[in-house]
Amino acid sequence: MLTSKLRMFVAGLAITFLASCALPAPSSNSAPPSGDDAYFVLGVTPENVRIDIVDGTIRNGAFNLPFIRLMTPSYMPSPGGYIVVKAKGGASYGLLTAGMMFGDQGVFGEFYQPSGGTLVFNVPVGKVIYVTNIVYHRNSGYRLMMDQAPDIQGARDFMRQHYPQLADRLEQGQFGFLPLR
Repeated sequence: MLTSKLRMFVAGLAITFLASCALPAPSSNSAPPSGDDAYFVLGVTPENVRIDIVDGTIRNGAFNLPFIRLMTPSYMPSPGGYIVVKAKGGASYGLLTAGMMFGDQGVFGEFYQPSGGTLVFNVPVGKVIYVTNIVYHRNSGYRLMMDQAPDIQGARDFMRQHYPQLADRLEQGQFGFLPLR
């Protein structure tokens, strides 16, 4: 009996650890979106930042998380500073947490939730959208601060080099900041 409980505990820890690992980017020869698919592109600096992006709903002026969430997808920018994600078209996404990683594997680090609202954006069906570039830095109070540095031309150059089949479809998306509920 104790062995069974111990196995379940270890399995739970392993699932938690694996669920917190950064997800890989789509392959560089990804086909343009079809059906309900879409892609979003987000610039992130420095490259040792891991961000958690979740889908949710925008309701009553806030970004609402699903009641049941089994896993929160995490992403680290590829060399070049961009995250490219194949997404569910028509969905709303929000940046849940960000972490400054101690190494390049994206496993251990300091995590922060956004204050003053979370970055929220919609991904239209069949589109490849650029959200913005985000620059993270620590302030003197050990808080992770986020600044925007929009650079759609830099995103286009990155896409031409790494995702040539998607590059010509890249267009500016809309985003905002909403409270998290």
